[in-house]
Amino acid sequence: MALTDGNTNRWMRRRTGLLASVLCAAPLLAHPMGNFSVNHYSRLAVKAGRIRLNYVLDLAEIPTFQEMQTVGADPDRLPGGEELQRYAERRAAEWIAGLELQCGGRAAAWQAVSARAEFAPGAGGLPTLKVFIQAEVPGGAGEVRYRDNNFPGRTGWKEIVIRGAAARLEGAESFTVDVSQGLANYPADLYTNPPQVLEAAFRVMPPALPPPPKTLSAPEPEPSLRAAPEPPPVPAGRA
Repeated sequence: MALTDGNTNRWMRRRTGLLASVLCAAPLLAHPMGNFSVNHYSRLAVKAGRIRLNYVLDLAEIPTFQEMQTVGADPDRLPGGEELQRYAERRAAEWIAGLELQCGGRAAAWQAVSARAEFAPGAGGLPTLKVFIQAEVPGGAGEVRYRDNNFPGRTGWKEIVIRGAAARLEGAESFTVDVSQGLANYPADLYTNPPQVLEAAFRVMPPALPPPPKTLSAPEPEPSLRAAPEPPPVPAGRA
């Protein structure tokens, strides 16, 4: 997706009726978090000396329009197939850089594992965009600090979920509930008051030591099984 003067001019022309078409669209088609929202979801899973991240960004109609304009997409044709995959991988590297992580007091760099993007119909004939990113980093016992610095100041849903798979965690109790299921389901009762969690701190505890083996006591000696001696025979004539 190369930015060209032609694409820029066509995006500028589309801006004229953009807000009117979105604001006048049927409410059922509008993004539940609002047409201007950028919604964040981070799920950290701690397992076997590694921290695995599932990161989702859900861009509503206006941010999607701005994003496509920024990357120089053709306004008359959304990217798809290999083009969309290249876009997802390139932007994933940039957004991962905005996810600050410290393990044991030291900065740690996420290693990208996979990325993909998908469009969905939105209000006013405009699409919305979701980007799914997986990354990981080595991480042993100690304090972990995480912060999402992407899209500062934008409204939207902001959620962090932390799970320990075969790892003991302290301080993560308030992050165990996955409310939106990875931004797949926004509860209606939270539309006007969505979570605003962009940072978390917790501690990965060392593995529990196995209990010491039981001390075996010496067995009690068995009682003698020898038969009692028979009495001597009585001499004849004394009976």
